Amino acid sequence: LFSASLFHKDLSNIIVYGDETIVAVTLDGYTVPVIYSGNLNLNDGTVEGLELSYQQFFTQWPGLWGNLGVQANLTLLDSETTALPSVRDTEGDGVEGFLSVYRWEVSDLLGLSDTSYNLIGIYQDDRFEVRVAYNWRSAYYSSYRDFVTGNPILQDDIGFLDASFRWDVTDNLQFRVQAANLLDTQATARQEVDAAGQTYARSVFDNDRRFEFGLSYTF
Repeated sequence: LFSASLFHKDLSNIIVYGDETIVAVTLDGYTVPVIYSGNLNLNDGTVEGLELSYQQFFTQWPGLWGNLGVQANLTLLDSETTALPSVRDTEGDGVEGFLSVYRWEVSDLLGLSDTSYNLIGIYQDDRFEVRVAYNWRSAYYSSYRDFVTGNPILQDDIGFLDASFRWDVTDNLQFRVQAANLLDTQATARQEVDAAGQTYARSVFDNDRRFEFGLSYTF
C-alpha cells in the first residue's frame, strides 16, 4: 500500500493562552480591572501539507523472512497564523502589561512540526508479533510566551524508539511486553531571545525508559 495526500485547512478562533479584561469594578474610589488569564480564542491561521504513507508485508520472501513487514509515513507541513500583537493593554489604562507580551511576532502555529515521520518494523506469525517503531518530529513552538521571560519557547527536534512484543504461549495464554523510549531520549526546549531567531537553552526533561509486562488468560 502506498498513498499520498495533499491537504489545506483554514482555522479560526485558535485557542491560545492569554489575558483579557472581563470587567472593571470600583473599590474605595479606585477602578480595578478583573483580568482573566487562560485559554482564549485569539487568532486565525492555515495549515497545509503533504502526507506520504507506505505499508508492505514481504510474504513472497522465503521462510521466516516472509513474516516481516514495514510501515512508514512522512508528513510535511506549512502552518501560518496571525501573529499576536507584541504587547497588549489588557487593563485599558494605556500601560502595556508584562503578562500580555508576545515577542518577535511568531507566525507559526503552536505544536506543529514542519517535518515528522514514523518508521515501524514488524515480525508477525501465528504465535509471535514484534514491532519496533521510531517516531521523529522537527522543532516546533510550544508557547508564544514563557511565563517567566515572556519569550517564545521552542521544543527541539526529537525522536523516540519504542517496541512491543506479543507471544501466544497457548491458544488461551498470552504474554506481552511494551517498551517506551528505549534510547532514553531527553526533551530539550529553547527560548527565542531576539527577532533574528537567536535561542538559548531553557529546559531539559528526562522521559525515562518505561517497560510494561502483561499476562492474560482467556477461558
